[in-house]
Amino acid sequence: MKSRYQVTASSHNPGLGNHMADDGTEAFEQAKALALNEQRKRTLNEIERALARMDADTYGYCERCGEAIDFARLKALPYATLCIRCQTFVEH
Repeated sequence: MKSRYQVTASSHNPGLGNHMADDGTEAFEQAKALALNEQRKRTLNEIERALARMDADTYGYCERCGEAIDFARLKALPYATLCIRCQTFVEH
């Protein structure tokens, strides 16, 4: 039988365990799931942008300098918008 405290604690943290370590683990897992979901949304957005560039016949060209993006880069990262040189410049 649960004590009144356990019932109250459970109702304040639905889905979370009664132990502090369980709460921390659950919070971490929720934060991780949220971050993964956000990353998936960003990736989907990048893919949709790449498809739009295909429709506009601009896919495979660097958005910064206009040069062709190396095929190996596009194979590794199909939604790349910058050539290696411009990507390196932007990152530094």
